[in-house]
Parts: sequence; C-alpha cells; structure tokens
Amino acid sequence: MAGYDPPMSTVDGVLTLKSEVEWTDAEEQTSVGNVRALNAIFNGVDLNMFKLINSCTTTKEAWRILEVDMKALQKSNVPHSEEDKRKPFVLPCQMRKLIIAKKITA
Repeated sequence: MAGYDPPMSTVDGVLTLKSEVEWTDAEEQTSVGNVRALNAIFNGVDLNMFKLINSCTTTKEAWRILEVDMKALQKSNVPHSEEDKRKPFVLPCQMRKLIIAKKITA
C-alpha cells in the first residue's frame, strides 16, 4: 500500500520538510487528500480505536495500526456470549498498544 510522504527538500545536504509555501499544487492536493482520508478514518472508528490512532499524521500509519489491531482481535481466544456478538469486543487501550507495537516492530 502506497502512503503519503510529506514534501521534502534538501538543504545543505540535509533532507528536511518543505515549508507549505514551497509546495507544488500536486503536493498540496496530495496533502489535502491524506487529511481527508485520515479524517474519514477518525470518524469511522469507535473511541477505543481512535485512541490508538489519534496521533497519526498519515492515512497509511493509521490504517496499519487498525489492521494490526483487528488481526490481533481476530486471533484472540476470548469467548463471546450472545450479547458480546451484538457489540464489538474491545481490549483495554494499553494492552492493544502493546500488541500493536510488538507486531509493527516484528
């Protein structure tokens, strides 16, 4: 999956973020697309999932965290009652962050 990379420029041999004033039209449109997609993801998840991704600055980063989180939930052997089947099962936020950190670094 391709992701958004903020516009960069090389100054004195060092790669740095471009000032927004220096962005081309294409770079600005790409940035706006990333922000809109990230906003859509933020609005489409519950509060517990939002807590996992609220510091993400790119859609790819947020999607990767959600993907790893959902795979971890699918692999968990937590028994579900009939009531649980009607609402999503949610691990405590800190535990989910640990699982995600292990999966991403592996």
